[in-house]
Amino acid sequence: MGSSGSESRIEGNGKMLKQNTRWLQYAGACLVAGTATLAVAQSSGSALLNSLEKGLWELRAVGGGTSRAAQSQVCLGNASKLVQIQHGSAECSQRILRSEADRVTVSYSCPGLGQGITTIRKESNRLVHIDSQGVRNGSPFNFTVEGRVNGRC
Repeated sequence: MGSSGSESRIEGNGKMLKQNTRWLQYAGACLVAGTATLAVAQSSGSALLNSLEKGLWELRAVGGGTSRAAQSQVCLGNASKLVQIQHGSAECSQRILRSEADRVTVSYSCPGLGQGITTIRKESNRLVHIDSQGVRNGSPFNFTVEGRVNGRC
């Protein structure tokens, strides 16, 4: 009889059982490491977003032309608003996928309204570049804007 990866049987001196145990230990270690990496990305991504200045942010299309973003201004009290520009103040869940010193990529989902993925590249606490794509109310969107603080709100 052949042995598949999901079978667990003891052969001779228990060699097969030891191999399965090692594999489970390795898989468990990878799961813990992956969870730790996600936790670090979440905290560093949140730190980047929280470092942005609060106030009225103006959003302009990169390279001229008209922006396809749903909003041209955002009153920023909570920086997560920049993640879901196309979905405004809708209640959406957000998950940081990748975080670096100067950029963060966030996936978000708004039940019944759509979802998106946004990358924010920070030039300074007052200037960012935002690339976002996804689906809003059944229609796809894709835009790139520059965001700058333009005053108080």
